[in-house]
Amino acid sequence: MARCLTVLVLALTSSAALAEDEVWLAVLINQQQPADTVLLLKRSDGGLLAGAKDLRRWRLRLPDVAPLAHDGDVYYPLDALAGLSYRLDESSLALAIDAPPPTYLMPRCSRGRRSLLSSPPRRLPAASSITMCLPIMRKG
Repeated sequence: MARCLTVLVLALTSSAALAEDEVWLAVLINQQQPADTVLLLKRSDGGLLAGAKDLRRWRLRLPDVAPLAHDGDVYYPLDALAGLSYRLDESSLALAIDAPPPTYLMPRCSRGRRSLLSSPPRRLPAASSITMCLPIMRKG
């Protein structure tokens, strides 16, 4: 029993030591504007952890590693995302993330149990029910 408690205490202290600082950074993904300012955790070794909510909002896959709980949220190390690279500019508090396609989530193409891709295409409305507004050009 004492051995199990020692391991648990070591695990808790090592994970707490990994995430030391909260940092607010302007995050730019694949050089797309505008930058998004988010709270990240910076480990003592310089590695960064991003919140699960932010990773989902950026449509990045959650890595298959145990998350770190911090103030009621969960954070994942950016190093755990295969293929993803990032550059931190501490002077401007900016983080540039380069995320190749395999790191992105695939869009869901389903509605209920039926796939949108397998459903038959909808009929287009009759031409009489389509209203078009075209600008009138005058020569003068």
